[in-house]
Amino acid sequence: MTSRRGRKREPPVREPFLTMRWCNSSWQASQARTRIIFRRSNSYSNQDSTVVPYLKADALYTYYETYDYALKAYNSIPVSPVFLAEANMEGANNTNLLTSPANGLILRRQMYWTMTSGGAGHIWGNTHVNHSDLTSPTWQSQLNTPATAQVALLTNLFNKYQWWTLVPDVSHQVVTGGFGTANPNNENLYNASYATTAWSGSLAITYTPISTTLIVNMANFSKPMAASWYDPTTGNSTAIAGGPFANSGAQSFTTPGTAHSDGTNDWVLVLQ
Repeated sequence: MTSRRGRKREPPVREPFLTMRWCNSSWQASQARTRIIFRRSNSYSNQDSTVVPYLKADALYTYYETYDYALKAYNSIPVSPVFLAEANMEGANNTNLLTSPANGLILRRQMYWTMTSGGAGHIWGNTHVNHSDLTSPTWQSQLNTPATAQVALLTNLFNKYQWWTLVPDVSHQVVTGGFGTANPNNENLYNASYATTAWSGSLAITYTPISTTLIVNMANFSKPMAASWYDPTTGNSTAIAGGPFANSGAQSFTTPGTAHSDGTNDWVLVLQ
């Protein structure tokens, strides 16, 4: 599988899957040796030619729907692992454009969009932990929020696969319908509908932020594919009846009809 740049996407030089938490103005990451420099909001490190020679990774910083700048960084030169370095923190509303302060849904959308748009990892945070708040809510009360647990569920999913071999489905070659509408300049992520996909000839991972019916061109795969829905709020995976599905023609996959316990309807479609 080749990227849009016509070269094989090799596994990045890395420690085990890198997920960081922004805490007290520093990054906390076990054994992380990656030096990251990011610039202003809505940018990525490779845009600054003066720091490129010193970089080991390309850091992405945006409050928009994160797939857009993730793809820009992914396609930039020099080629290096792309990380979501900063976006909306849980409990924050830095732009004042979110309908309400960022919750678990917003964090899920940001990190899954990134990881299905060429990303190699992400940093996340909680604004009360970041500011060491001592009044309600205290930073201590925010260490085990549902969003905190849900971040680990992304890592659990991706670590099952050679995720670094996947490439973004930018032209909708794989998911041909039901993927919503891209809105790269949207800063109210609660209103987002765009589904993103990373894939190879034997695996595809699609994140949809809303209920939908995804239409998949199965002819892109090298074998019949088993399909399942992964719940990003619980980590539970449910096989889709009728599989494995032939690697020919179009196949429709409708998201489960029951909302998550938080009332949201984002899902991950896994074809393998």
